[in-house]
Amino acid sequence: MNGLVICLFILTCFATPIYATPISWAGNGHSYEVVQDVYSWNNARIAATQRSYLGQPGYLATMNSPEENLWVSTTFSQAAFCHWIGANYSYSTMRQSWYWASGEPWSFANWNIGEPGVLNGIENAVSFTPITNEYGFTWWDMNGSQAQIGYVVEYNVPEPSSILLLVIGSFSIFYRKPKSPTGLFLFI
Repeated sequence: MNGLVICLFILTCFATPIYATPISWAGNGHSYEVVQDVYSWNNARIAATQRSYLGQPGYLATMNSPEENLWVSTTFSQAAFCHWIGANYSYSTMRQSWYWASGEPWSFANWNIGEPGVLNGIENAVSFTPITNEYGFTWWDMNGSQAQIGYVVEYNVPEPSSILLLVIGSFSIFYRKPKSPTGLFLFI
């Protein structure tokens, strides 16, 4: 018990990503990182939006395909289980369904057996489980006010090739070739 308290204290004091920089997935060009810290789902959502990478704000990760879920699971296999992702359940009369906090459409789910339970209106947030299937970590719905040991952040970062093209294009707009004394352009 004392060891658990010490671990939770250390995690609370030092919210740190597992890797030095987020890791990019070629499947969608987005970058991801796992942050180890004790947060409720809503506090993790807020903390994720306060993080940034290459000028882009973060958000709790969305899993829009089996490939994305598998990539995050295998890339962060030692760190991401029992961490919040961006799925939430709305109990409003307007929408009683699961949705992504990022606003992306709900197109994929990887529920663990018996999930989602949506127990008495309190299981309203999603965490990776330590259980895997062919799509990586499965999910369970939990009480979003309970603390988990971390969360997965996603960044919609432009691909490096797009940034390079933007820089080259901007340079060509402002750079003019010198003219020869006759008024014709010199070819360099």
